[in-house]
Amino acid sequence: MYDEKRSVIDDSVGTLAIRRPGHFRWEYLVPSRQLIVADGKSLIIYDPELEQAVVQPLAARLGYAPIMLLLDATPTLEHFKVSQDGHKANLDWITLIPKVEDTEYVRIELGLSKETLVQMKMLDHFNQLTVIDFAKAEFNVELDAETFRIHLPYGTDVIGNYVLPFTR
Repeated sequence: MYDEKRSVIDDSVGTLAIRRPGHFRWEYLVPSRQLIVADGKSLIIYDPELEQAVVQPLAARLGYAPIMLLLDATPTLEHFKVSQDGHKANLDWITLIPKVEDTEYVRIELGLSKETLVQMKMLDHFNQLTVIDFAKAEFNVELDAETFRIHLPYGTDVIGNYVLPFTR
């Protein structure tokens, strides 16, 4: 993430698995561990350091969040004004402007190479820029339902209305 002067203020590394519609597993590895899982109905955010998981309904929590571009079966044109933004840095760029004003981001840019998403840039209301590079991407990989389940250690505080499986 970059501040309004484009100085780095946060740098994270992790993995992402997606199964449409509504399933993803986003695991942050660096600088600290965090696991975010969507099982099609709920969004679970687990922080191992705090030994805490927050559970919320998926649609209510994510709404127009950029991850929904990758998860949702709803056509993009319903939620965004879409325009082509030319060819820069060896990528074809598409710009998305949310039609709803109270979203987290004011502008999203998708960098594509041969119709494959390579980079996503998101500009927020504070002029901070989040850049996600999709490196080592694999497509059409069979992902089973267990990928999108979260097994929490016994004793984890769970905030929200959801019964989760625990590992011992």
